[in-house]
Amino acid sequence: PLIHVDNGAVFADEPLVVEIPIQITPDEFAMAFYYDVQTGELEGIPVAQLTTDRITFVTSHFSDFVITKIPWFILENVSADTGFVPGIDDWQFTNHGSYLAPKGHCAGQAISAMWYYYEQRLRAGEPPLYGRFDNNDYSLDTPYLWQDDSWGYRFASMVHDTLIDWDDRSRAFFKSMGEVSDRLTWGAFAYALLQTGEPQYVAIYNADGGHAMVVYKMAQGLLYVADPNYPGRTDRVIRFENGAFLPYYSGASATAISEQGESAYPHIRYMAKSVMTDWTAIGTEYQKVLAGTAGDDRFPDYKLEYLSDFNETTGEGIWSPAPDVLELTEEDTVKPGEGYRGQVVFRLTPLVGLGDVIGSLYEGANRVQYFSSSGVEHQVSFRYALTPGIHHLGVQFDDYEPVTADKGRINYIDFHRFKVIYEPEDLTGKWEGAWQIRSADKAQKYIKEMLVKLLMAFGVDEAKAWEAADAGFQEDPNLYNDRALTIIFERAEPNARDRYRMQVFMPDTDTIAYEGEASYREGILSFKVKAGDNTTFEFTGSLSDEDTLSGVFTVTAWFVVRDAVTGDWLLVRQ
Repeated sequence: PLIHVDNGAVFADEPLVVEIPIQITPDEFAMAFYYDVQTGELEGIPVAQLTTDRITFVTSHFSDFVITKIPWFILENVSADTGFVPGIDDWQFTNHGSYLAPKGHCAGQAISAMWYYYEQRLRAGEPPLYGRFDNNDYSLDTPYLWQDDSWGYRFASMVHDTLIDWDDRSRAFFKSMGEVSDRLTWGAFAYALLQTGEPQYVAIYNADGGHAMVVYKMAQGLLYVADPNYPGRTDRVIRFENGAFLPYYSGASATAISEQGESAYPHIRYMAKSVMTDWTAIGTEYQKVLAGTAGDDRFPDYKLEYLSDFNETTGEGIWSPAPDVLELTEEDTVKPGEGYRGQVVFRLTPLVGLGDVIGSLYEGANRVQYFSSSGVEHQVSFRYALTPGIHHLGVQFDDYEPVTADKGRINYIDFHRFKVIYEPEDLTGKWEGAWQIRSADKAQKYIKEMLVKLLMAFGVDEAKAWEAADAGFQEDPNLYNDRALTIIFERAEPNARDRYRMQVFMPDTDTIAYEGEASYREGILSFKVKAGDNTTFEFTGSLSDEDTLSGVFTVTAWFVVRDAVTGDWLLVRQ
C-alpha cells in the first residue's frame, strides 16, 4: 500500500527513524522508496534494519512512500548502468575544500553532480556537467586549471556546508542507522539501481571521519564510484566479496591524500539523494551559479581595485574599481607616476575580518605571481608589466588558517577573472571564418504554429492540425553545417578605436552582401547584419588572441521572433 505521512513538507533537523511491520521470507529483501504521485518516480530510502516482520529506515522528510520486496537471488546478480559517466557527468575540479568546508566538500560535490545530472541533463536537456562551467564561462578555456572554476566550486561548497551541514548530519545519520550489515547495504544499492536507473549517493566512514561519492554502475561485485577526490576517473570501485565490503581507499579531501596518503574506509552506507539535503533548495542555489553569484552570501566579500591616477593634493594614489574589461593606453599607465609606465597595479582588500590572506595572479592558465597580505587590513597588491594586446588575468583569493605552530591550511575563497586590453588591438583588415547554427527551435516552433493556424482557418481540428504540422515538417539536414563568413573592417574615422565600417561578403564571391558599422568597446565587438527579407543577425564576440575573433549570434526573424535561431561564429585575421 501507498503510505502517506504529512508533516508540512518540513525538512527535519535530525534523522527520523521509522519502523514498519512487514511480511517477507528469509529469501526476500525489502526496501522503502519515496514515491512521486505525479511522475511515478521512485527514490530509495536508507535501510537500517530488516527482519521477516519489520523494516527500519532513516529519513529526514516525509512524503508518499511504499515498501516493496524482491527475491535476494535477483539482487545478487544485478548489473546496472545509470548512464552517468565520470569525465562527463561529475565536476571537473578536485575536492580540496574551501573557506566554508576546510576539510573538504565531498558531499556537496557528489550531491550537486547528481542533482545536475538528474534535474538539468536528463530533465532539462542541458549539456553534461564536466567542463560546463570551466573558467566560469569566460571566453578562454582552461581545462587543466581548477582554481578559476569558482562558480561551480563555491556551489559545491555551499551545498556541502549550508544545505547539507555534512559533518553534523552525516554523523547523526550513521548513528541512527546503527550497525547495518554490508549485505543489506549491497541489497539497497542493487535494488535502488534496478528500480530507478539513477546514480546513488554512497557515504563511507572510518574512525577519523567520512567521505561521500556517487555510485553510478554495478556489476560483478563492484560498485563503480565517482570520487570527488579523483574527478573523471572511471576505475574507482568499491568491492563486495563473500557478503562484505572490502575497505575503500581515499581521503577526506585531495589535499589530505597528498599530505597523508590514502586512508581505508571500512564502513559503507547507502544514502538517498534527497535524504541529506532539501533537493529543491539545490535548484535555488544553482540559479546563483548561472548569475555568477554562487556563495556570495557566505564566502568573505572583497573589493578589487587598480591604481588609476595620482592626487597631487594628498600625495596619494587614486584607486578605482577594477572592471571586468580594463582598457589602458601607455598614457593611462603613467597617470599614477612615470615609474608605472607600461604597468598596472592592482589591490585586493577583504571586506570582512580574516587572518592572513594569500593568493596568486594568473595570466591565462599560468600563475605569474604569488602574494600575501600585509597591514591591518590584510590587503594584497601586485604590479604587472603589460605588453600590447589582450591579457586574460585572474586573481585567486585564499585565507590562511594556522593549524599548528608551524603548519597552516590554505582555504579557497574565490577566483576573479578579468581582461586587460593594453594599447587596444586594431581590427582593420580582412577576416575569414565561419558561422554555425546551434539551435533553430524557436523558428521551427513559429513555422508550425503558423501552419496550424492556417489549417484551423480551413476548418481542421486543432489536434489534427498539430499532428499534420508535426508530420509535414522536415528539418533541413544541412541546417547545422558550417557556413563561410568573410568580413573586412576599417576604422570609421582615422583615430576611432571603437567604431569600424564593415563589409560582409557572400561565400566564394566578391559580391558585398551587407555593409554597416560595428562597435568595439571594452573588448566586445558587436554588429548587426540584415538579410534581404529583413531578418536580422546580431553578432557579439571578442578577441581570444590577436588574430582570432569569436562569439555568438542571435536571429530575429519575421520582425517578431527573437532568438529564432542562435549559434556561434569564428573569424581569423588574414
